[in-house]
Amino acid sequence: MPHKLYLIRHGATASTAANLVCGSSDVPLSAQGEGEMASVARFLADKGISTVFSSPLQRARIPSQKFAESLRVDHRVIADLAELDFGKWEGLTLKYIALRWPLEAARVYAAQADYTLPGGENIGAFQVRAVRALQEIQRELRGPAAVYTHGGILRMIVGSLNKLSLPDAKALSFSTGSITVLDWNGAAHRVAEMNLYAHLSETR
Repeated sequence: MPHKLYLIRHGATASTAANLVCGSSDVPLSAQGEGEMASVARFLADKGISTVFSSPLQRARIPSQKFAESLRVDHRVIADLAELDFGKWEGLTLKYIALRWPLEAARVYAAQADYTLPGGENIGAFQVRAVRALQEIQRELRGPAAVYTHGGILRMIVGSLNKLSLPDAKALSFSTGSITVLDWNGAAHRVAEMNLYAHLSETR
């Protein structure tokens, strides 16, 4: 049965505002981020959402749980929807990382699948688990659904669906609070709309 899957990047955090790397760090939403998530909930309220899926990190999990409760639908936390683990780079600025570890940073910017971040996650393995998360969601779909996750996961999922190379997928951009819409035809998803943010006009 045709339906839509709404992929949501979580709202802004204090780390977002300070341009800090925030992958596996479990930081809360800022006031702006909470406003963005409220706007997302209003936008999705009449979309017939049957299930809400979420990353385990609180910046995605808490607003998604509130939304699911408001609709009285199932809320499912999927570990594979968590953001990339940046290891010892967590909490640092991209500028500092590039200055302190230029060779390592260049490998990340080039999205080399065989590179493992210092103390963190392998880039290729991250891509695999992002696609695995989508496959898990697809197995459970019974109608329109919402997925609250992170920018890195969205890049990997959309990149995979559009058959992009890993560097091209990494170059995709998703605003905090944005919505990307996938259409399901009964056999596969396709990207219908990407990085929608008009619903956030009152928060910016």
